[in-house]
Amino acid sequence: MTLKEKEICYISKKEKEFMNKKPSNVLKQERDMALNIIKDKLPQKVFMTTEAVFESAFDFIFDEGLDLIEKTYSKEKILNEYIENKNNFNKEKTLKNLRKFDNCLKSSNAISIISTGIKSTALGIVGVGMPDIPIFIAEILRVIYKTALSYGYRYENDREKIYILSIIAFSISYGEDRVLYSKLCDDIAKCIDNKTDIKVSLKDMEEKVSGILAKRICGVKVVQGIMILGALSSVSNVSIMNDMSYGAFLKYKKRFLNYKLLDKK
Repeated sequence: MTLKEKEICYISKKEKEFMNKKPSNVLKQERDMALNIIKDKLPQKVFMTTEAVFESAFDFIFDEGLDLIEKTYSKEKILNEYIENKNNFNKEKTLKNLRKFDNCLKSSNAISIISTGIKSTALGIVGVGMPDIPIFIAEILRVIYKTALSYGYRYENDREKIYILSIIAFSISYGEDRVLYSKLCDDIAKCIDNKTDIKVSLKDMEEKVSGILAKRICGVKVVQGIMILGALSSVSNVSIMNDMSYGAFLKYKKRFLNYKLLDKK
C-alpha cells in the first residue's frame, strides 16, 4: 500500500468514527432544558423565524462579509504555507511532510473555538440570543475558509459555496443524516474537481443547512436571551464549532488527497 493509499485509509477511518459520533450527555441535557423552557411559552413560528435568520445570515455574509472575514487572518500567509508544504512533499514524499498540511490548522482553529466560547458566553450574559446568529455564521465560515486555503482551495464562487454548505451540514448533523450529507459532500467535491454539474443549488443548500442549524440550536439561541441561562448556550456553540473544525478538516483533506495531491503532484 502506498503512502497516499495509507493516508486515504486513515482519513476514511477518522471519517467513519466521526459519522458514528453521538452528542454528549451535557449537550442533550442543555438542549432538553432549552426546549422544556420555551415549548409552552413561544409559538412554533419562533423556530421558523430562527431558520429564516440563519438563511438570511448566509446570504448576507456570502455576499457582503467575505472582506470582513478575511481581515481576521492572513490569506497570503496561509496560501504561502500551502505552497511551501506542497513543494516539500514533492521533494520528499514522507508521511511527515504529508501531515504538515494539517499541522497549521490545529492551533488556529483551536483559537477560533475558544474565541467562539468567549463571545457566546459574553452574549449570553448580556441576554443576547438571536442577534448573534450572523456573528456565529461568520465564525463558522472563517474556520472553513482557513481550512480550505490550507489545502490550496478557494471559496469565492457559488460552486465552492455549495461545497462549504455541504460540509456544514455534514459536520452539524448526527446519525443517518451525517452519513447522507457525507456522501453529498463527496459527490459535490467530485463534481467540482471533475468540472461537471452539481445537482443541488446554492439556495437549496442554504435552506437545508439553515433548517439543520435551527433544529439543533434554536432552543439554545432563545435561551441565550434569558439572563440566568444565557452562558449555558456557549457549550452548544463551542461543540458546534469543534465539530465544524473537524468536519472541514476531514472533507478538505479527503478532497485534497483524491483530486489535488494524487492527480497533480
